[in-house]
Amino acid sequence: MKRPIAVGVMAAVLLAVTTAAFATPVEWTSTVNVNITRNDSTPITWFQTYNPVDSVNHPGSTINDPILYDAGHTPTLTIVANDVKQDFYGTVLSADPDGETDRVYRGTTLLGNLTQGAAGADTTTVFNLGNPNPWLKGTTGFNVTVNLDGVVSVWYPTKIKTATLVVWTDVTAPPPPPPPPVIPAPGAVLLASIGAGLVSVLRTRKAL
Repeated sequence: MKRPIAVGVMAAVLLAVTTAAFATPVEWTSTVNVNITRNDSTPITWFQTYNPVDSVNHPGSTINDPILYDAGHTPTLTIVANDVKQDFYGTVLSADPDGETDRVYRGTTLLGNLTQGAAGADTTTVFNLGNPNPWLKGTTGFNVTVNLDGVVSVWYPTKIKTATLVVWTDVTAPPPPPPPPVIPAPGAVLLASIGAGLVSVLRTRKAL
């Protein structure tokens, strides 16, 4: 009874190891060229695409694959902007005159503020998206909105240049096909035949 149990346990372990071997974190990057400039308080909005289906390089991948969010696979949205929050003299403001900030939203969820920069300079802001599975998994993307300070933007129009989404998905690809059967070389066949014949002769002579 112990032998079948042991065989079953070994088979289960082998199956688990085989399955784990094909679960591979895959990095997906999606860059949107927004290129929208505002000199008033009108928000800048765009759709950040997410469609990690790559049947060529990563067979079996779908938009329903789990999204990783551990320390080594942090999902991020990186926004490159120009002329963020400047006053009339090009000075970076610690607070806007009307109390507003250049706020970034994912849908209705506040991600944070854009990084300030010098007049005419680009700034890069990286937002940690936390665990995106509840709102991103199974979708093709999400809406992003930047609420601008209209008072400052009149003098220094703010431009959103690019937005890049980076996530890692846990893709479980199908196992590779089994290797083709090995066809022995003619020499190996001949050697095996000689060996079998020699054993037969020795048995006939009762040497074995």
